Amino acid sequence: VSGAVDLDELNTIASDSSLVVVIDDFDLLETMVDTVIDLTCDTIDPTPAPGCEGATDLIFIADRSGSICEDKDVPTCDNWETVLNFMANMVEDLNVGAGATRIGVVVYGNMVYLEISLTDYDNADALKDAILAIEYDPNKRTNIADAIVAMVQEFEDNPRTGATLIGVLISDGISTVNSERTIP
Repeated sequence: VSGAVDLDELNTIASDSSLVVVIDDFDLLETMVDTVIDLTCDTIDPTPAPGCEGATDLIFIADRSGSICEDKDVPTCDNWETVLNFMANMVEDLNVGAGATRIGVVVYGNMVYLEISLTDYDNADALKDAILAIEYDPNKRTNIADAIVAMVQEFEDNPRTGATLIGVLISDGISTVNSERTIP
């Protein structure tokens, strides 16, 4: 989100550069739910049924760095709320459950936190509530490298035979912490 992203970095992180979606403004993020759902479902099955059939483990990697908010001295942030709503709206459109789509959330700034594990929720409504309750706790910098490590670790800690693994990175900028390790 924003014109400040490093497109080369994102294309290298992605398994396929056609899966990289860049928008200029946080206000447009919620309009991208259907686009990201379509890309996600096509990754699972090129001819999916509604709700993305098939075992899928999806982890959102959400930027909670200080740069996503215009006013860094407030405890809340409209752009953070937009990120949370985007993730919650995606949950609405996916078939969430232990035998279908499991969803986790990693947030990052200077530090990285696994806010929601793949095994925490098998009910879409409870998962949406948990996502919407994640607080904005600004960290000044952008540590995409360790966020990717946390995502991979979560996939390894909670494996599922035959599941498609998908990471959805939401960021407004370039890596500023461990940037040399961002690209695997």
